[in-house]
Amino acid sequence: PRRSQYDPNAIDTLLERRRLGRARQAVAKSTIDFGEPVLTSRITQIADGALWYRGQDAVRLSRTATLEEAAKADPGNALVQARLAELYLASGDVARSEATATAASTADPTLGLARTILGFARLARIDLPGATAAFDEAIRLEPWAPLPRLGRGLALIRGGDLAAGRSEIETAVILDPNNSLVRSYMGKAYYEEKRDKLAAS
Repeated sequence: PRRSQYDPNAIDTLLERRRLGRARQAVAKSTIDFGEPVLTSRITQIADGALWYRGQDAVRLSRTATLEEAAKADPGNALVQARLAELYLASGDVARSEATATAASTADPTLGLARTILGFARLARIDLPGATAAFDEAIRLEPWAPLPRLGRGLALIRGGDLAAGRSEIETAVILDPNNSLVRSYMGKAYYEEKRDKLAAS
């Protein structure tokens, strides 16, 4: 005869979930049920039913503080500074992006993201040697990341080396084939090389 090998508690939990369905209140309740902490952290904490960041209520902070004010709560965090540099670059403030990315790179010399953003800021200023050096360092630090490869490829194309630039962008696509930004630049690289059929695919 067959017998069940399932944990009875797991079956009860599954039955309870089915009974509750996906009602809005049930979803909301399960979403804010933080459970037990897995890691101890001085940066973030779940206490009294709330999420805290550096001793401040994270929800309140997200509603009232600018990104710069939130970053001041964690001035030594190079990742926060790198993301801030990324936002400066996206808003067109290239000088501020470059300065912030440089500071992030200095604060954490192992953070490839900071070098990548620094490379894109330099590329925006048409500082091709500086951009290439930043992208090369980012690739050394994070060889699995597609964006430094994309940036290096764009710098090579801007410098006139279409084949080498396309090759770098192809590597970026291989590293992250679902990244639409990288794939769109792959099409542009093919177009620059007058490979229209590949550019359209």
